[in-house]
Amino acid sequence: MRYESGDVAARVAINTAMAPGASAVTGLFLSKFVYGYYDVSFTINSLLAGLVAVTGGCSSVDLTGAFIIGVIAPFVYWLGHVLLLKWQIDDPVDAAPVHAFNGVWGMVATGLFAQKEHMAASYGKDFGHYGLFYGGDGTLLATQLIACLAIIGWSAGTALLCSGCARSPLDYACRTSSKMWVIA
Repeated sequence: MRYESGDVAARVAINTAMAPGASAVTGLFLSKFVYGYYDVSFTINSLLAGLVAVTGGCSSVDLTGAFIIGVIAPFVYWLGHVLLLKWQIDDPVDAAPVHAFNGVWGMVATGLFAQKEHMAASYGKDFGHYGLFYGGDGTLLATQLIACLAIIGWSAGTALLCSGCARSPLDYACRTSSKMWVIA
């Protein structure tokens, strides 16, 4: 079957609408279950989580895949929120659960839900690798998992290096100075 760029653009548009819609509705009911009331902030963050999760694979998954990605995203968001609280990491706007945790879920979801014909239409040729749930051999999923680990490792290493370089001279200057400086 021959695809035109309009077909891919239409699939991207509908998947980018389906996942956050499903995610917002799921998040609304999940907030009622978890907190006992409908939480608007939780629902909006769930919507954003659905957008983040579907972005990586929006051209390669079908509508059903986008729906499932969107339904799972609020649970990933909530899990990330709970883990950050448990680890005592301050994230008042839940940026990490929305973006980092659901970014990883989106990469994994692409390895699960990408369809052969959509991959070929999106990238111009059939590379022979597609989602595990659509007959793939797991190569795409393994590639996505390795990419997740590489991104997490690079980001963590860079953050530690930069924060270490930024703190050392300031800590030394503050300790050796006879005056107290407030660094804001």
